[in-house]
Amino acid sequence: MKAIYKKEMKAFFCTASGFVYIGVYLLIYSCFFIIYNVLGDNADIGTLLDNIIVSFVLLIPILTMRLFAEEKQSGTDKIYLSAPLDAWEIVMGKYLAAFTVFLIPQLAPLASGIIMVILHGQTAAEIFAVMTGYVLVGAAFIAVGMFVSAVTEKQLISAIISFAVCLALYMSDMMFSAFGGTFMEKIVKLTALTDYYKNFTAGIFDCTAVIYFISFSALFIIFTILKTESERCG
Repeated sequence: MKAIYKKEMKAFFCTASGFVYIGVYLLIYSCFFIIYNVLGDNADIGTLLDNIIVSFVLLIPILTMRLFAEEKQSGTDKIYLSAPLDAWEIVMGKYLAAFTVFLIPQLAPLASGIIMVILHGQTAAEIFAVMTGYVLVGAAFIAVGMFVSAVTEKQLISAIISFAVCLALYMSDMMFSAFGGTFMEKIVKLTALTDYYKNFTAGIFDCTAVIYFISFSALFIIFTILKTESERCG
């Protein structure tokens, strides 16, 4: 797993994908922070990050599109499939590399949160809750994007499908009113990531939501492991 992780980290920063993700994210975050917190004279990091989550819909597909699709497209996937590694080691190595790149620019909102605590705008507990939920949403989107990359053979197709799926997940809580009181409402609620994030936005640490996000991410990681194992056996 460590070898796969190092290989993927090197690939992220030897190509443009890692730098594009970090650069664009920091640009979006800076604009939102200046407009909402600085010019708007607001100390609420929770609402700021709640609005910025929409950027995950666009940026995380860029981060995950190459994880499997690039190697399938070039034919180099046979190297790791024939390596003496378990499927879970391959998948987790790739997932953790993408998650690491995702975490790097999160130092910006973390620094903003620390400043808010120093200025007594929010408490440390509220910032911890907000950041925990924010990172868990990103982790879930990365798991989805990785699975999509595993079932596609071209990076562009992977990015487009991941974008569509992430957008559907982001907007799923808005469908409650349309399916209110029906069986479909329960189905929609299972995929409503942003709905589970609401308590974190308010600075409330929601243990139920933590379990939901971890389970959601684990489910798509398992799907990816099964897909990788089937390709090895095939």
